[in-house]
Amino acid sequence: MFSPALNMMLARFPEYEETIRLLYHFDDEFKSLCEDYHTSQLNTDRFRTKAFQDKVAEQEYKNLSEVLEHEIIMYMKNRQ
Repeated sequence: MFSPALNMMLARFPEYEETIRLLYHFDDEFKSLCEDYHTSQLNTDRFRTKAFQDKVAEQEYKNLSEVLEHEIIMYMKNRQ
């Protein structure tokens, strides 16, 4: 099954591939974190483009992505 959020997670954290795949498919809370991270990254990219150039919004989504990355890593480490 194709999932942009899953693919983004695998690209961002290749060292956790097996853990990501298992948690994504069997843990709804982890899947939700991944979906939130994916959305946050998309919004960061969107606000970075010339059409939007909203530096405040871009920075807010960048910060949110960093917080989510930390949560995701801690989630995976606590499940290994």
